[in-house]
Amino acid sequence: GQCAISNQPSFHIPYMYAYLGEKEKSEMWIRRICTELFKPTPDGYPGDEDNGTMSAWYILSCLGLYRMCPGKDEWIKIKPLVRDAKILGKSI
Repeated sequence: GQCAISNQPSFHIPYMYAYLGEKEKSEMWIRRICTELFKPTPDGYPGDEDNGTMSAWYILSCLGLYRMCPGKDEWIKIKPLVRDAKILGKSI
């Protein structure tokens, strides 16, 4: 396929499964992408880090969240890769 997570126009592709009702497939792909393509090293991003976009995608994906349509309060929620997290002082 053409899921080039190294570039922003592909960020939504692994979430399309969840959008269409198959969350397990999205969870499997997101887990693979986040654990295999991102590393805690100087060259740990799979592509160009444009002003935090790649980092934000990774963090939200680890939290199991993705905003499917910009401008709408419409979020895809899948199983997170972390046990717990706090955002702005609120547990999710």
